[in-house]
Amino acid sequence: MALSWRAQLQPGETVLVLGAGGAVGSVAVQAAKVQGAGRVIAADRDPDRLQRLRERGADATVVLDDSTDLPTAFQHAAGESGVNVIIDPLWGEPALAAMRAAAPDARHIEIGNSAAATITLPAPP
Repeated sequence: MALSWRAQLQPGETVLVLGAGGAVGSVAVQAAKVQGAGRVIAADRDPDRLQRLRERGADATVVLDDSTDLPTAFQHAAGESGVNVIIDPLWGEPALAAMRAAAPDARHIEIGNSAAATITLPAPP
């Protein structure tokens, strides 16, 4: 429902799934592919889970750790089109980084807040 009803995913769009190694995120990766996403990016803390997500349809992966420049990593994984849809069970810093990699008119669907309950969202430059 988050992809089809709320985000209104269109064929060929790029989807970023934060917390993709969890149950909800894993289903979101697979559902995005089935629903016609052109590119699916899985982001999680565990590299082993990310490898399994590649087997389940993720086209690219990003490790969520303190050493990764997340906005740059998300932009690189998305390519020139940017991220069109963000499925977010995390919130916090990963959400803010994903928003910075989002394409114009992107949709950010928050479905949880396991990383943080709040964020500080600055205005774009």
